[in-house]
Amino acid sequence: SIIEQEHPEILITDVVMTDVTGLELMKYLNNTCLPIKVIVISGYNNFEYIRETLRSGGVDYLLKPIDADQLAAAVKKAVEEWEREDTQKKQTKQHLEMIDSMSAICKETLLYRLMTQPLSEKTYQELLGVAPFLKQCRNAMAGYYDCRPFLKDQGDAAYGCLTDRVAALNRFLEEQNTGLCFFGTDDGWEVFLFLHHHTSESLRLLEKEIESLGRSLPIPLTFGRSRPLAFPLLACEALTQAKEAFGEQDVFSPAPAMATYSQTVE
Repeated sequence: SIIEQEHPEILITDVVMTDVTGLELMKYLNNTCLPIKVIVISGYNNFEYIRETLRSGGVDYLLKPIDADQLAAAVKKAVEEWEREDTQKKQTKQHLEMIDSMSAICKETLLYRLMTQPLSEKTYQELLGVAPFLKQCRNAMAGYYDCRPFLKDQGDAAYGCLTDRVAALNRFLEEQNTGLCFFGTDDGWEVFLFLHHHTSESLRLLEKEIESLGRSLPIPLTFGRSRPLAFPLLACEALTQAKEAFGEQDVFSPAPAMATYSQTVE
């Protein structure tokens, strides 16, 4: 209970104890995710004890009576091993975060191409490489927002606030597994929504989230939204619809979180 509460970095344990042996304690630790370095002490020069200590990842096995220099050396070794492994874990985490970040950028860039350029099978296959879940996507919705009309009289703080809200909206969509939100790669004014999983409930939640984020913005936040169209075949058409829906608004009048494309197809 103390170990689970305190999460120590180093544990010094006897082998023979009343309720549980030191070796049993080490086996328990090996079944947890706690990065604890263990030093075992014992009054028995027992080969099996030593072997089990090393097999279970123990740093050292010290015989009683404990020599102060040996104990200090064992603790120093435990500290060095713990710090080395901790550094490796942090580096691995940084690398994974970097890979995730690069993957996100790559995913957004490829989606942007599909939505703004003639359909390319190469681009689509590259997108499936970084977002394999889109292989199951048969139709999708596009969303569009252009912040230029609203930022003419605003400073950098307003734009920074918008970038924070776009990132928050993207996190929401990814957590809900419904889509992505990102800035276009050509300039920093256009914001795109890509909704690969859309139900009436998911759209309701999205509108609620946009409204919530928009309340803390100094500028209006309303996306134009397309109808569901075949993906990737009609990705460009979806964006065109979203742009038209956005452009048909009176940008300086109160508007819903998403304005849906409603032009009748002849």
